[in-house]
Amino acid sequence: MTVAQLDVAAGAAQLGSLAVRFVDAGRVVPGLTVDANGRARSWWWPLPTAADRVAVASLVADASPEAHVRTAVMLAEAVDTEVRARLADRPVVIVAPRRNRRDVSAAWLASLTTTDPWLTLAPAAVDDARALAATIAAWVQSGAVDTSRVRACLRILEPLGGVDAWPVELLAQDATEPSMLVAASHVWNGASGFGFDAIEELLRGLGRVARLAPELAPLLDEAEPSSIELPGAHLLTLVRDRVDALQDAGIGVLLPSWWGRPAASDCGPRRRRARPTPRPHRLRPRPASGSTRWCRSDGRPRWATSP
Repeated sequence: MTVAQLDVAAGAAQLGSLAVRFVDAGRVVPGLTVDANGRARSWWWPLPTAADRVAVASLVADASPEAHVRTAVMLAEAVDTEVRARLADRPVVIVAPRRNRRDVSAAWLASLTTTDPWLTLAPAAVDDARALAATIAAWVQSGAVDTSRVRACLRILEPLGGVDAWPVELLAQDATEPSMLVAASHVWNGASGFGFDAIEELLRGLGRVARLAPELAPLLDEAEPSSIELPGAHLLTLVRDRVDALQDAGIGVLLPSWWGRPAASDCGPRRRRARPTPRPHRLRPRPASGSTRWCRSDGRPRWATSP
C-alpha cells in the first residue's frame, strides 16, 4: 500500500469515527434536498458544535472552498449512512402507512428510516418537495449560532425560603459586551437601549431556548416573557444536559459561581454562615480568562458567564 493509499485510508477511518461520534451523541437532524432534475432525497445531517471545529477542520485537504464543500458532503454522507444502518436494525416507523397516496411530507418522513433515501414523487409534487426542503433548511438554520447584536441570556437564581422553585430570568445580553445585561421586560417595552431590532432578536433567541431546553418552553406562552420557575429536578436537567447546546446556539447562561460544588449537587438552597458585620455590598466586574465574573463584596452569589 502506497503512502497516498495510507492517507486515504486514515482519512476514511477518521471520517467514519467522527460520524459515529455525532450519531452516538444524537447530534443529527433530518434534512431534504431536491436536485435540478427534481429528484428528492432525505438526509440525516450532522450538527457540529464549536467543540467539533478542530476535528472537522482536520478532514479538510486544503483551504479552498471546494475542499470545504467536499468535506461537508462526505461527512453528511457518512452520518446519513451510519444513522440508516442503525435504524435498519430497529422497527422504527415515523409515519403510519396509508392506503391512499401519501403527500410529500409523509414520503419524506417514511424515507428517513429506510436504506434508500430517494423519494418517489409524481412530477406535480416536485414544487411541493422544493417548498418543504426550503422549510426544513430554515428550521435547521434556526439552530445555528446567533450572530445578532442581542442574544438571549438565562440567569438562574436561588429559591427563597427553601422552596423548591428556582427562578430563571430571561435577559438580553450584548453579544460583543457580555457584561451588558438588560431585563427582558425592558426589551418588550422599548427601554433596553439596544434599538428596535432587539425585540425580534430576543424573540429569535427565545425560540432557540424553547427548542433546545423544553423545560423553558412555557416562556413562549407569555405575551412578554421575563422569568419562569423550575423545580429542582428540572433545573438539574437544564444545567446538566442543556447548557452546552444552549451556549453553542449563542444563548448565554448565568449560574451561581458556587454551582457544581458538592453542596449544590442536590439542587437545594445552599447554607451560608452568617457574617457578624457585613460590608456594604457593591457590584464590581472582575475579568477572568474567557469569562466575566460579577462579585458581591458581602458574600452573596457571584455570577459567571462564558460568552
